[in-house]
Amino acid sequence: MVVAGIQVEEEDVSRLARIGVKDSKKLSPAKRERLYEQIIGIARCHEVRIFSAIEIDRKSLTALELEAISEIIDLFGMPAYGRVVLDSIGKLARAKVEQVLNVGKGVDLVYEPKADDCYPVCQAASIVAKVVRDRKVKEIHRLVGYDFGKGYPTRSTTDFIRRYARNHGELPPETRARWGNVKQMF
Repeated sequence: MVVAGIQVEEEDVSRLARIGVKDSKKLSPAKRERLYEQIIGIARCHEVRIFSAIEIDRKSLTALELEAISEIIDLFGMPAYGRVVLDSIGKLARAKVEQVLNVGKGVDLVYEPKADDCYPVCQAASIVAKVVRDRKVKEIHRLVGYDFGKGYPTRSTTDFIRRYARNHGELPPETRARWGNVKQMF
């Protein structure tokens, strides 16, 4: 899992919109790569957290995501004013998010489902995270010597996991043992 945050000046939010940021799922990999470089150039700062399959198996995705967001906000040194935009984290209530995150009283916290459809800064962070994730998946392709796709629960991915486990007696690198699809296989 990859979590990314970017910090931009208020006047640069419109620049993000002008370069064409969108929810990363609505862009081709090539378009995301092109936008990635532009986003990094516009952002005041950016930060990425990558969690391994082992870490995800030990904790919940929600806990890790919230932990990463909190670390990124702290690292950015949020001012006493401004805005933090977050896509909702699973079914986590806003009150819990506010309790965990260290944002100042004067900070406007936007926390809503599909924020990456509406807010350029959230869209840009989504693109950064997706590009980093795609690059990591390609590294795993090289490591295992097989292109199993993007790692989502597609037939290509699940067939690869079965075949790899049968041939090697263990799950492929970076496969979550607690992933529901893996549990159903074995």
